[in-house]
This record gives sequence, structure tokens and C-alpha cells, in this order.
Amino acid sequence: MDTDVTLRLEAYLAGFSDLASVLIVRIRPTQGLTPREEFVLSLIDGMLSVSQILEATPMRHLDTLRVLAEFARRGFITEREPVVAPKHRLARVAR
Repeated sequence: MDTDVTLRLEAYLAGFSDLASVLIVRIRPTQGLTPREEFVLSLIDGMLSVSQILEATPMRHLDTLRVLAEFARRGFITEREPVVAPKHRLARVAR
């Protein structure tokens, strides 16, 4: 991988905690997206991680990351807060 690609990849990834981060749509733009951007946006459903989105698109990973980074910069998407499973009520009874 050449230096320019590596630097761009690092810059795009800097906007996310890690590739396991699950993304959600904050603001859905109503116009001005390319078909590729619309496709990537359609994959952001609050269930898929960055890594899963990269695998689901036929685009190069670098191109998909560029789109995701731009969406994040423009405030269209954000990372979902981690879901913490509630403690089971029976755990309290056992004490």
C-alpha cells in the first residue's frame, strides 16, 4: 500500500472508534447524494458495524470509508452507543 493511500485510510478511520463501531443515521439528507452515497447510507441501519458495511458494498474499502467519513463530518451519521444488557432480576434474588 503506498504512503498516500495509507494516510488517507488513517484519516478516514480516525473518525470512528474502531471497525466494530455500529453506525446510526442522525440526519437523513434529502438531496445531493450520488447513487453510491445513497447505497452506503442505506446500509447504515443501527445494526451493522463499519467493518460489516465495508464488506456489504461492492466499492473499494477506501472509497466506502471516504463516504462514511464525509457523512460523519457532515453530521449525517454517528456511532451508536454500546448496548449494555440489563442485569437479570434473578441475580439480585440470589444474594
